[in-house]
Amino acid sequence: MMIDAPSYDFEDKQDVQEIKLTEDNNEQIMNFVNSMM
Repeated sequence: MMIDAPSYDFEDKQDVQEIKLTEDNNEQIMNFVNSMM
């Protein structure tokens, strides 16, 4: 599976939370992405 997401740049990174796609959380992330559409 390959996800192509746009890049982003924030000058203030205090409130930014990085999310790493792993085998353990891939279903949860895909459900979240699909719920946004």
